[in-house]
Amino acid sequence: MSVVYENYVSASAHTLITKENPRTGTGPSGDISCVSISNNSANDATVHVYLDTGSTQYYFCKNTVIPSGAALVLKDNLSFDKNKYSFKVHNTGTSPDITVIIK
Repeated sequence: MSVVYENYVSASAHTLITKENPRTGTGPSGDISCVSISNNSANDATVHVYLDTGSTQYYFCKNTVIPSGAALVLKDNLSFDKNKYSFKVHNTGTSPDITVIIK
């Protein structure tokens, strides 16, 4: 698994690992061991981390508040089949500014 580094400053859903066709898919695998989300904003961030089939979402966490200057680290049961799911982070809050690192 390659490491993914992303910064987001908009209050919307962001796809970090895209669901792929198993014959043509490229990019990061769904073999995740750790996700770190840091809140770089002066305000609290509220995040949802989930797998998305396109019609159904399966949440690792939902409506989780990360205080300003703090980080959320997820380390358990994160691997998934990227042929079935996309890995997404939805960032809400006032003036959202987060960094997401996936290993």
